[in-house]
Amino acid sequence: NLLLDSSLSIKEIATRVGYARQHEFNRMFNRYMGMAPSHWRSDPLSRIKES
Repeated sequence: NLLLDSSLSIKEIATRVGYARQHEFNRMFNRYMGMAPSHWRSDPLSRIKES
């Protein structure tokens, strides 16, 4: 998982997974995960809740 296993910025990750704009990636991530990618990355408890 690029969010966990890299030091790439959210913008760089969005580009690598095919999004032209970071806000599009953020919107889709939030839709599926219920939070922003930056929050998911920085909060270990949020990842446990999703498991």
